[in-house]
Amino acid sequence: MLRFTEGDRFLFKLSNGKKVEGYIAELNDFSLVTSALDTIPFLKIRKVSLRGQRHQSFLKRIGALMLAGGLGYIAIDQANVLFGSSKSGFDESNQLALGVAGAGTLMLLIKPKYQRVSRGTTIRTIDYKSNYYQIKSSE
Repeated sequence: MLRFTEGDRFLFKLSNGKKVEGYIAELNDFSLVTSALDTIPFLKIRKVSLRGQRHQSFLKRIGALMLAGGLGYIAIDQANVLFGSSKSGFDESNQLALGVAGAGTLMLLIKPKYQRVSRGTTIRTIDYKSNYYQIKSSE
């Protein structure tokens, strides 16, 4: 979920291919007004820039799980070697775990520039009375 409030900087790509960049001056029920006093209906927005937004996608969660799992497996295997319950060395299973951790790291490093607004993705205006409303924390 991305959150924009009045005064936030944005970059959108519209359905006609035009890029619109600036600050949000006002949010209405079905449109937003930019700092250049352009009114943009939400239905015209095709892509939203993710720069400056905290975005945790499903692929990033899987990447973090793969990284932790691969490194955890190697750590447990090396602890078993330390305590003498298995032979020493870096065998095939450790190489596979290292490959899984490397793939997880790459998945964590991939950062999309835009979120496509398509079927299943909606843009809403939420006022302070809504259950979805949360005060933006200062980070």
